[in-house]
Amino acid sequence: MAAFLHVVLAITALQSVLLALWQHALALRFAFQQDTPPRSLSHGPAPSISVLKPLKGHDHETAKNLESWLAQEYPAGFEILFGVASAEDPVGDVVREAMSRHSRASARLILCPPNGAANPKVSTLTQLEAVSAHGTLVVSDADVRVSPHCLAHLARTLVEPGAGLAHSIYRLQAPGGWGGRIESVGVNADFWPQVLQARSFGMLDFALGAVMCLRRETLKGIGGFQAIQDHLADDFQLGNRISRRGLRIELAPTRVECWGSGGSLGETWAHMLRWTRTVRACKPGPFFLSILGNQTLWPLLWAATTRSALSWSLMATWIVARVLLASARIQKLSGRSDAPTDAWLAPAHDLVQAALWLAAHFGRTVRWAGKAYAVGEGGKMTLLPGEASRNWERAPG
Repeated sequence: MAAFLHVVLAITALQSVLLALWQHALALRFAFQQDTPPRSLSHGPAPSISVLKPLKGHDHETAKNLESWLAQEYPAGFEILFGVASAEDPVGDVVREAMSRHSRASARLILCPPNGAANPKVSTLTQLEAVSAHGTLVVSDADVRVSPHCLAHLARTLVEPGAGLAHSIYRLQAPGGWGGRIESVGVNADFWPQVLQARSFGMLDFALGAVMCLRRETLKGIGGFQAIQDHLADDFQLGNRISRRGLRIELAPTRVECWGSGGSLGETWAHMLRWTRTVRACKPGPFFLSILGNQTLWPLLWAATTRSALSWSLMATWIVARVLLASARIQKLSGRSDAPTDAWLAPAHDLVQAALWLAAHFGRTVRWAGKAYAVGEGGKMTLLPGEASRNWERAPG
């Protein structure tokens, strides 16, 4: 029995290593075009764009995030609609100051009171879309900062035949604290190669919510934002429903940055658990199998059960390689080959991810924006009793 277990663990460890190497190769091949505009659109003029930005609260990075959108270099008309649920939200002052510094940009601050949607972000998006002027929409989270050519790259990607939604890989700007540093390693080293792996399989049936670009007619074809107003993973729902209509979800050749405000280890755990339980609710099969790709867990278990000098040596060699490969991917995503990284935390992130995978199977409750929800099939969210009276707080991610 022990010999059989050793063989199973050895095979599992080997496939996790091979999978990691494949993802690394895909990451190296992906060509970012961060600082240059795209070539001319080959299927007509650039479309006019309405950017929808739901906001709640602010931190010391909010002004810079918003100004990166106001400073876009785009060859056609675009407007930016900032939505707030309350006129007393202090982020309104930040928006007004940013707009005053970019007076040439077409931008408005719009009051979007709650409309009964379980997802307050989608409530705001629904109201912003109703007053938007253009036929192409860009949806972006509040903490996202972009390069001057982001809109141009998104539009260039969306006009390709068969494309239904364009989105971008994102980089998490590591906030202070151990929790944020561990999470950022997972995003910047591992998450985007996993997205590329899904694309290589032809299984990119979801969207990354940092920034998404789609046509208004495509949104209407899936029932509008109202159809996803009770879902926690609104980005997954948009991409998945568009994909099911036979349209492709395409990656633009640019990356955006997410500037989180950080948090304690406990807050980071709660945030990562929310994301993990949501993924499990939306894609239970792939989520269950995802543990097989854990790059540290299986080599460690194999070495611990065989307890031979050779197995420990091989495991240690792989851990060193794991850190070096993670560092290379983090640097590629940052656009700097000399950028400092926390890649040495990658093995720790793997073990945290294994704990999250296990915890996701023992509960459906998550905390988001200061309230507790139960996450059901497909990521549908239900507010738990006693939570309705709580205010919507600003939550990272």
